[in-house]
Amino acid sequence: ARLCPHIAEVPHWVSRTMSNAKSVVLPSGAEILLEVAEHDLVGDFKRKLLERVGKDAKECVVQLACDGAILTDDSAPAGDIQTTITAVLRRKAKAIQLELQMSGSEKYSASGVLAPNDSIYFAPSHAGRVLRISAEGNAELLE
Repeated sequence: ARLCPHIAEVPHWVSRTMSNAKSVVLPSGAEILLEVAEHDLVGDFKRKLLERVGKDAKECVVQLACDGAILTDDSAPAGDIQTTITAVLRRKAKAIQLELQMSGSEKYSASGVLAPNDSIYFAPSHAGRVLRISAEGNAELLE
């Protein structure tokens, strides 16, 4: 059974370029071809994709989509995918404990807001200043 049976076969130029190649489109719009071995599973395909783009599986999560459906079964045969694959790579979250000394309680009781600079800002509840945590994990109180 194909994972995406209602999609046409892989374009002929892909088949001529690599006999068992799958086309992968990244969010940037870049398209890459990955060779799929006869017994490769979707999980193997994800590992190959991470290697190809120079990312570490310990730091990234790969989600693959085929015709708008997320491929969730890593044990499914990768050779059954019959269309261009869209890949999303997400950086895994890291939990760190901040050593920020603040007296009192409930200084920042609201959820933080992620800014375009990857910093998280917390509005004060019972504090005098905004709390900012940078993407590197540095905490500071803003004026």
